[in-house]
Amino acid sequence: MTDYPAQKHRTGSRLRKSSGRKFSGIIAVFIFAVLLFVILGGFLKTVVPSRVSTTGGWNGQTSLAIAVNSDPPAIVIYAKEASKLGVFSLQQDLKYATGNANDPIKPVNSLFLGPGAKTEAVLSNLGGVNVSKFVYFKNPPKLEKDQVYEMFKQFASLKTPISIVFTKSDFSSDLSKMELLRLWWEIKGLTLSQIDFKNVNNFAEEIIGAGGKKFNGIDRESINHEMIKYFDSSVRGDIEIVNNSGEAGAGLLATYMLGAYGWNVVNVSLSQNVEPQCRIMDSDGGRDVELLAGIFGCNIIREQNASFGNPVIMLGSNFAKRYF
Repeated sequence: MTDYPAQKHRTGSRLRKSSGRKFSGIIAVFIFAVLLFVILGGFLKTVVPSRVSTTGGWNGQTSLAIAVNSDPPAIVIYAKEASKLGVFSLQQDLKYATGNANDPIKPVNSLFLGPGAKTEAVLSNLGGVNVSKFVYFKNPPKLEKDQVYEMFKQFASLKTPISIVFTKSDFSSDLSKMELLRLWWEIKGLTLSQIDFKNVNNFAEEIIGAGGKKFNGIDRESINHEMIKYFDSSVRGDIEIVNNSGEAGAGLLATYMLGAYGWNVVNVSLSQNVEPQCRIMDSDGGRDVELLAGIFGCNIIREQNASFGNPVIMLGSNFAKRYF
């Protein structure tokens, strides 16, 4: 006797398995397409670097520092060359001088209550490194090792590319989807042992602010010395700075930042001519200069058969507006 229900059951089971295999195949194809897109994007950036970059976006070729509104807040640095993450915790009692006579001293944590671009600017000045992106969670996570490890494992999973492309995120950020995909591609192979935790309070000192008020602030020399370990250690050569930004302190900050990216600043001059856009004068056409232009959003100026000696970065008011 023919057992039709059993036959139907077996047929349904085969259909479900077939459907599951098809769905898994679609997911695999999508992940492969995303990976190919990221790889190809990085390859094209390497082989055919942009001659002009005014966005200052992250192309995956250098280290990346991100301000994160965790509890307590942190600066998270992906170290490109060392292939690791540095998590710099900003504890509760740290303060900074605002330069505002009406409100001269504020907690560093208060930065994370306002716009992310402002946070990037102040943290870049406090640490002397380029904190170029921010991530603000709707529900800030605790900054403890177990929670950080779990967040890292979730972000490094193969589900993340799909989530980045199709799912509404639970955070706000100035990282584009392409930049998030690049970041995922870069760190997906890291292990938990490649995550370093640092307490910024260990790099603090007593500072005398306006009106003789004392506060516990970040020592830029010592924290910069620690943070640049997560930036580019390769020596990229000598460079000169012309400060056309209209902000007197821009030259010093640019010196710190360029040092973190491996450049040796041999001369800084201040000009009274304020220019709107950062420019780099260069005659060699090296890839390092192309990367630098992308980091700071500079145009590259070259003249055929001309020799400028060292590359010269001419800071414009766009630099001052971003960091001051």
